[in-house]
Amino acid sequence: MNFGSGLPFSAVGYKGGANQNGIPVVSQGVAPSTIGGILSTANTAPSGNGFGSVLSRLASAANEFFYGLVTSGIVAGILQFDAGIAQNDPAHSDYPLLGQPVTVGFNGPYVYNRWNKTATGAIDPVPGCVVIFKNDTGEIQFIASGAAPSGWTILVGAFVANKDELGFTGVELWINTTGA
Repeated sequence: MNFGSGLPFSAVGYKGGANQNGIPVVSQGVAPSTIGGILSTANTAPSGNGFGSVLSRLASAANEFFYGLVTSGIVAGILQFDAGIAQNDPAHSDYPLLGQPVTVGFNGPYVYNRWNKTATGAIDPVPGCVVIFKNDTGEIQFIASGAAPSGWTILVGAFVANKDELGFTGVELWINTTGA
C-alpha cells in the first residue's frame, strides 16, 4: 500500500536531507570549545540560516544569546548544530525555537554545507577569504578581501581551513572568537 496514494502531497523524509551548518568537527578526540545558554525570545526566528549563525550576548546577561550583533553586545560564537532538532522537528529542522537551550561554539572547526552570496562582493568560500556575518541575523558569508559591506561585520578570528574539492559541497570553517 502506498501511503501517499491519492493524496495531494508526498511522504515526508523524517531523517531529513537538508544541508546543515555549524556541525562540529571532532578530530583526534578533541571537540570544539562551547558554552551553553538560552536563545533570547527578543530574537526573530531565522529564515533558513539558524545553525551556524553568529550569536552575540550582553555582559549583563552572559547566558542569553541573540542572532547577529546586538547593540552593546559582544560576539559569543556560532549556533552549533543540534542533531536532536534536525532529526526530530520537521517544521524547523535548521534552527531551535526561541527561548530554548542552545550550544554556542567559540573555538574550533565547524562544517558549513550551504551559504548565500547576497552581501556585496560575496564569493564561495576559499582558504584565505574573509569571513563576514550579517549584523541583524548572524548569517555567515565570505568576501575575497577588504572591509565588510554595510550591514555586515568581519568575524574576527574565523577563517576557512579547508574546502571540499571532491565535488561535494562543504567547507571547514575555524571559529576563534574572543568574546566567549
